[in-house]
Amino acid sequence: MTLTGDDPNEDVLEPKNSVSVEVFIRLQNTTAHTSVPDEHRIRVQQLLDKGFALEVPEKTCAVGHSLALEVICKGSSVGEFSFRCTAKVESLKNWPEDHMDEIMIKLVQFPEDPWDKLKQIFNDRQKEIVAFLNAAGGTG
Repeated sequence: MTLTGDDPNEDVLEPKNSVSVEVFIRLQNTTAHTSVPDEHRIRVQQLLDKGFALEVPEKTCAVGHSLALEVICKGSSVGEFSFRCTAKVESLKNWPEDHMDEIMIKLVQFPEDPWDKLKQIFNDRQKEIVAFLNAAGGTG
């Protein structure tokens, strides 16, 4: 389907063509020897070149701490997959009213193939969103 927005009968967004991707992260702070229970959802705010911006429960970690992560990707067009990696906390911003911290982490050791696959999924999703906005007249 080509998204042009020129044809009033054209569906600008077909839900069957939209791929929903969920990324779950399990986190263990290897510096403090603590972990985040699964019921406390860690949110991916941003995918960086070699890391993540994450929203985590406050006091999960501090700048300089080492983390062990399990990244689980579900619902992508390339299937479900997971990988383990280690990371270092580069920065932290506290949101006390939400009892959350936003952390920027840099991956230290990670398997390249699944990391590249995750980045490709996010890049493809971003292109899909831009195409939708262009077709809907949202960007110029």
